[in-house]
Amino acid sequence: MGPGLRFLSPMRALLATSAPLLAAVGLFGAARSAPDATERAFVHGLLPLIAPWLARPSEAWAAAGLGGSCAEVLLVLAACAASWRTVKLARSGPGALARTARFALGLSGWLALGLLLTFGLGHARRPLHVLLGVSLAPADSGEVAALARELAARAAALRAGLPEDAHGVVARPLGAARSAERAFERASSAVPALRGPGARVVEPRLSGLLVAARVSGVFSPFTREAHVVADLPAIAYGATALHELAHARGFAREDEANALAYFVGVESGEGYLEYSARALALVHALRVLAAVDPAEYDGCVAALAPGLLRDLAQQRAYWSRPRSLLARGFGGLATATNDAYLRSMGARDGVQSYGRMLDLVLAWRRAEPAGAR
Repeated sequence: MGPGLRFLSPMRALLATSAPLLAAVGLFGAARSAPDATERAFVHGLLPLIAPWLARPSEAWAAAGLGGSCAEVLLVLAACAASWRTVKLARSGPGALARTARFALGLSGWLALGLLLTFGLGHARRPLHVLLGVSLAPADSGEVAALARELAARAAALRAGLPEDAHGVVARPLGAARSAERAFERASSAVPALRGPGARVVEPRLSGLLVAARVSGVFSPFTREAHVVADLPAIAYGATALHELAHARGFAREDEANALAYFVGVESGEGYLEYSARALALVHALRVLAAVDPAEYDGCVAALAPGLLRDLAQQRAYWSRPRSLLARGFGGLATATNDAYLRSMGARDGVQSYGRMLDLVLAWRRAEPAGAR
């Protein structure tokens, strides 16, 4: 074999290994350039077709009465298998490094393609404000302050009718997860744009890993499970469940999932879900005010009801608990990975895109009659 042929052989192997990743990149680029076609082909075509099949292992898991989630078990098994294969390749003699690298590249490519086809194409669909028929417009600090005060007043009224635990913070009602699922079903029936396959809300046994990763929930598109941290403060649990259920219906952008958690929670007719949804929006509104109008921020915080303040303080304390060096390192890596993923999907501000929900909430507020608020 001549030198040229010897060079072409590994190049062919590299191209073959890279094919899934290249296909994912090409498919996503094409999807982003044609959001209307993506809406039809993915949201109304592929997703409803594959979702029932993907959900079957999780449904069987639940029917068997097993706790936790099916996804976390599959993840552990897959991680063990991939680690075993990597170690075996690394010890396979001459050329082991190249074989290990090709295996890692191929595995990453297939995972990327699978994630894209089951969830990621939702980043390329029509924007939510277009689907809901509202217009986005710049907001000044006065409008954000008015929103914050409205949210705080309504949250305080709702909070007065909710039970507290022994520590004086709002208590999560029994069946909150199922209530979130039903609320999204009702919203989907009323608003055609929200229709899509649902999911089960589950509390993973490995919730500690999610907390270490600095996330309160995650949607598994491969098993159709909406994961919510088991011991998450009640003020955040309902909105987090609604956020992950929005992902299940193909709304992959984080700001849109946050906004839908707010919309569905407010319209749910259930005091606890509405309280959690309004608290989510309030936290983001106060964060914006703290940056652009500190005096207005101080005034809004000073006017918060005592019960709401206790709930927000519990939420801050939950995420501020001392963590080991290993947990901090894992959390930093997870945040950086999530940021890189979101940027690769078109969210230019990465993890900061969660806070852009306020643009949608304000657009919805402008479209509402003043009395309806």
